[in-house]
Amino acid sequence: MSATTLKRPPQIQQGKNECWAAALSSWIKATENKSTVGTLFPTVQSLKNLMGDFCTASGQLDIKWGFQLLASMVNMDYRIIKPKQLDPVWLQGKLKSKGHIYMLYSGWDLGAPNTVGHACVLYHVDTASPAWVAVMDPWPGEGYRSRWVYQYRQCHEMVMGWPR
Repeated sequence: MSATTLKRPPQIQQGKNECWAAALSSWIKATENKSTVGTLFPTVQSLKNLMGDFCTASGQLDIKWGFQLLASMVNMDYRIIKPKQLDPVWLQGKLKSKGHIYMLYSGWDLGAPNTVGHACVLYHVDTASPAWVAVMDPWPGEGYRSRWVYQYRQCHEMVMGWPR
């Protein structure tokens, strides 16, 4: 079987520079996260308030310091990968064994090397050629989207997170 599908995560839309918090809020709900942070800070605004010291003035999460702290607080394991090495079979294995995947990626040419380019929640992987994934994208008007894996290979760097 070439496809693995989990239940769609809740669709949560973002405001300006809130994709990291909107996607995390959706991931917390989809994984039924029982961590203290997942229980006490499940909304976009509460996550932004919690992580304010680890965000830029415009609200973007600092990937290097902010994400590491956040991942530990919500019991998330993660891996930093170079998008050119993104393997749909590996993604499918993580989805099957661990559950929904929280994806952060630095943008194509955003000029902000330590900040999030965008974030979403992955809930489907199809390894057939060409491989594709389905995500909950918090960008206004996006919602549930299917994307070819090769589209993500254009990013600079990615962080993939799953429940511990």
